[in-house]
Amino acid sequence: MNDYVLKNIYWMTKDSAQMVLSPRDPSFKMQFFPGQYIALGFEKSGRPSPVRCFSIASSPNNSEITIGMRVAGSFTKTISKLNGGDKLFVYGPFGNFVIDEEVDNNIIMFAGGIGITPYISMLNYLAEEGLKAPVTLVYGVRSTDNIPFYKELSELESNNKFLRIFYVVAENIAPNLNPVKFIKGFVSGQMVDNLTAKQYNPFTYFICGPKGFKDNLLNILSERNVPDGNIITEEFTPSTQLGTDAEQEKKIIPKYTYGASVLTFVLGTIFFMAIDLVRYVPKITNAQTTSVPLNQKNDSSSTVTPTTDDSSYIQPTQQNTNTAPQQTNYQAPTTRAS
Repeated sequence: MNDYVLKNIYWMTKDSAQMVLSPRDPSFKMQFFPGQYIALGFEKSGRPSPVRCFSIASSPNNSEITIGMRVAGSFTKTISKLNGGDKLFVYGPFGNFVIDEEVDNNIIMFAGGIGITPYISMLNYLAEEGLKAPVTLVYGVRSTDNIPFYKELSELESNNKFLRIFYVVAENIAPNLNPVKFIKGFVSGQMVDNLTAKQYNPFTYFICGPKGFKDNLLNILSERNVPDGNIITEEFTPSTQLGTDAEQEKKIIPKYTYGASVLTFVLGTIFFMAIDLVRYVPKITNAQTTSVPLNQKNDSSSTVTPTTDDSSYIQPTQQNTNTAPQQTNYQAPTTRAS
């Protein structure tokens, strides 16, 4: 566990926020790979809160940690009301949702909602390191007036000629936005066909978002016989992003129950071993002190036969109709609905 303090909270949209965390020890810098996540907790009435998992949005080159979250559950609503300087507990990093720079040379990223967060870390890192892997980001959102990290994504795309971004919008698209970049509907098989020119295997596919979003894409890729090794997924679920205290307790209680069961078993084993030892030692002592002379006759009335317990004690072992973008010459949107 590492101690951090809240530096600031920025509201990206009406229901999504970005938190910046600074280490309490200025010399400390968490080592992580772009795309990994942390478990985060805080003090509540003098007691540590349950923890929730959040993907890291900042680059590993930054000593501060930025996370993005959809503010919709009791945990995120509480933590979004913390003040600058409040203490936070950070555990991690965790996860394997990361780019292999030696293998992933042509990348397609699919993000759904706040599932964009780990990609922000990846794209910042790729830009900072000057890595030239072509990356296409397909970002599924509900409407263009609620796009987390929109400003940062626009800047990243403007500064990286190897990055192109398309937004797939389920409901409302603001006027005057480029129709090549802002596509009405949902991610479809036809879009995947167009992005890859039906040459599926040279690409590595990253998928991050809600379960339905992830499952839809897995079905699309499976129908196209994309090898499992080319698909890397991360699922944002209520238990990781928006869990309640009650949900966390349901997870913690079985752990305590299991631990108590193991402890009871161990103590019981020691108790019965002690009883067995108490019975066993006197018999050995008696056998050693009542020896029979070698020249004594074999008289059953006078022969003492030592009694030992030879039993062994073994310790337990343990529908949409959208069309995919085919053009690469496009302009970034110049307006965005507030």
